[in-house]
Amino acid sequence: MDASGIAHVTFGFASLVLGAGIFSLPKGTDLHRTVGALYVLSLFGLNVTALLIYRVFGGFGVFHVLSLVNLAGVLIGFGAVLLKRPREAWLRYHYFFMGWSYVGLWAATGSEITTRVPGWSFGVAVAVPTVVVTVLGGAWVQLRQRRTLARARSARHEQPGY
Repeated sequence: MDASGIAHVTFGFASLVLGAGIFSLPKGTDLHRTVGALYVLSLFGLNVTALLIYRVFGGFGVFHVLSLVNLAGVLIGFGAVLLKRPREAWLRYHYFFMGWSYVGLWAATGSEITTRVPGWSFGVAVAVPTVVVTVLGGAWVQLRQRRTLARARSARHEQPGY
């Protein structure tokens, strides 16, 4: 494995761990913001290093497109917090885009693992975990949305300057 591959795996593992921390921490706290910033940096590194890996297709491929989509979502989700825009919906945007960034991370991780299962075709190894994780993760993001946003709004009112 070359340096970009090692960096990619390192950023991926860090993103998984930091993302788990984000979703288990109380929202709106200094710790949430710190771990969230580290998650964004780690996911940024993961997506950038993904753009440097060409061994699957020998050139720019679907995984590069998905990395760009994930990167755009992370930037929108993080930008919503930084800019507090759109004014009345920034918290919902933040939750939605960051939640889906984590679902995408798990879908990619699942695909990466199953492509190494002997006897599985590449297409099945990518499609099965992607569909399963996206459906389950999407349901998870949707089911948690109302409660998470209510708690985050409550925490914002308790935190000065948030």
